[in-house]
Amino acid sequence: MVSFTQGEMSEDWIKPVKCLKNGRKDKISLRAHFSGEGNATKRIVVVERLRDTLFYRSELDMTFEVFCNRIQKMFNIFEQQNEPMIEEAKVRLLLKKIQHSGLISVVKSL
Repeated sequence: MVSFTQGEMSEDWIKPVKCLKNGRKDKISLRAHFSGEGNATKRIVVVERLRDTLFYRSELDMTFEVFCNRIQKMFNIFEQQNEPMIEEAKVRLLLKKIQHSGLISVVKSL
């Protein structure tokens, strides 16, 4: 655990239990910190900004695979924060975010 957090801000959160050389306690300390209310709120703000700004316009701007990965990450964060989207809402959002000129007719037919 120490090697993964070395040089990172998260290193400070395991310092109190680092001397115990107990990876489980390190993990518990990190989970407690990053699951806190402040971090949860911050993750929601970040994911809502992503929801508002993420669009697929062309392969030059962003590959479709990267777009799909980012939108899936957004869905996962919403679910982790107990604000899951139903499948129909996910599909509607996905189709709304596709603004590629060559795919407009396909999106409309879907």
